[in-house]
Amino acid sequence: MKESDFLGNETYTFADGSIAKRRVFIIKEILLGNKKVYNIKTFISNSIASPLLLGQSLLNKFGQVTNDY
Repeated sequence: MKESDFLGNETYTFADGSIAKRRVFIIKEILLGNKKVYNIKTFISNSIASPLLLGQSLLNKFGQVTNDY
């Protein structure tokens, strides 16, 4: 990761209504299953206990998404 991958800070509102300011960066490439996805905007969490989430910005790159429980 290079310093140029960092985009600055943004304020986020989470599903539970909480608000946090996070440092934003770009993941240039990620492989999920058999699909490569490029240029994913993401942020660094301040809490080591917080779960990792796949947000809409990533899921939208797949078109229609369904869960098979």
